[in-house]
Amino acid sequence: MNQKNSSQTETDIYWNKLFNRIERALGWFFFVTGLIILVSYILYEIVLLLFRDTQLNLVLKFGLIFIIIGFVILIISVIREKMFISKKDKYTEVKQ
Repeated sequence: MNQKNSSQTETDIYWNKLFNRIERALGWFFFVTGLIILVSYILYEIVLLLFRDTQLNLVLKFGLIFIIIGFVILIISVIREKMFISKKDKYTEVKQ
């Protein structure tokens, strides 16, 4: 039982240091930014490929473009929801 309490205290001590919080936030920022850049480029190339290919049916082209647009909108919606909820969460300070 003491070991669990001491590990929680060590975790709190670790996260109370400014450098540790900045380091983690910076790592996530670069990771997510790189991921957004790569996914955006891939989706851009897929859309260009759909318009260049003359053998694909027009309905198939528009269907795939709508799927891509819907996917991007859903991802943005989930990210916005998580950010909104994390700002309004009244239980962030509660310890388990």
